Amino acid sequence: MSVKVDLSGFDIAKDKLIRIDRMHQKMVLTTLTGIIGQLSGTRSGQLTTYHGQPHRASAPGESPATRSGNLRTSLISTRVAPYYYMISMAYYGLILERDKDRPFALRASERAWSNFVKVLERYLNGS
Repeated sequence: MSVKVDLSGFDIAKDKLIRIDRMHQKMVLTTLTGIIGQLSGTRSGQLTTYHGQPHRASAPGESPATRSGNLRTSLISTRVAPYYYMISMAYYGLILERDKDRPFALRASERAWSNFVKVLERYLNGS
């Protein structure tokens, strides 16, 4: 008894999966760039003094104001497994995002994910 298995078409599927992985990787980098962008610019919060230097804090609802740049430089994207990436940052980024009403990371990642889904749908539909 013999069994014949036709694997034609798997090369096409493999190429599509590789392309999707590249698109996903690009989305992660877009997210990282978006988060960094959220941490840039001027803020409208209270003017304070930090170590003798004037500092404009962020107002509730605004991205965190940058004082030292540590949060921005702590951002790292890591490929954990195929199709699985992780963006990490300094521990206090989560506190600012969730507890202090200084959104920056989720806003950028939601925007990048929405764009990624649109691009992926167009690609899978052959557009």
